[in-house]
Amino acid sequence: MGDSRKPRPDRVQLTCPHCGLPRDQVETLDPDPILLEPGLRVPAHEIPPERRWIEIPDGKVAMYGVCPPVQSQLCRVEHALVCPNQPLPPDPWPRISKLREANAARVEQPVLPLGDEQLPDVG
Repeated sequence: MGDSRKPRPDRVQLTCPHCGLPRDQVETLDPDPILLEPGLRVPAHEIPPERRWIEIPDGKVAMYGVCPPVQSQLCRVEHALVCPNQPLPPDPWPRISKLREANAARVEQPVLPLGDEQLPDVG
């Protein structure tokens, strides 16, 4: 029997016109793709429910609005939410504020993409 899983769709990396940082264009379950922070996965409970994107087995992402989420669930973060040069969303969560600050520093002094090991502390 062959593998029934679909191959992961190619991820396209684009540059943000607002800040110049890279973003991943990822397919969703809807026809429109979403632009996410490259390589970044954070605990879902630290991101607003309507902004949580989880990776599904076929490589696409889906909105994950479960409240409260499972504590171990990780999610991807929409770039627009943490772009330092776009308007701050109302009632930002602490994790979002920290990610925006980290991205602002990356705009000033470019470094490697923000990975899990470089997550800013929320506490």
